[in-house]
Amino acid sequence: MLPKSILLGLLCAWCAASVGADGPAQRMSKEQFEASLKYRRGEVQLPNKVATLKIPDGFRYLGPEDAQRILEQAWGNPEGGGTLGM
Repeated sequence: MLPKSILLGLLCAWCAASVGADGPAQRMSKEQFEASLKYRRGEVQLPNKVATLKIPDGFRYLGPEDAQRILEQAWGNPEGGGTLGM
């Protein structure tokens, strides 16, 4: 699992990227975008049952769809696919 300092850095990068991004992340506030994400905790099975993650207290997991939204809409990456989540 990533240390909290790296997760905080990713959140800061998301906030900076969403300020100048075009698309849905720009049309809604960062609070609305954050609220629309479906975080999961506890035991999470990855797509195609490739692994099961045990998410410790204080951490959250986003499935492939929400991870893709962050990568593309919030952070401005080109369209792609194949993420297992974040």
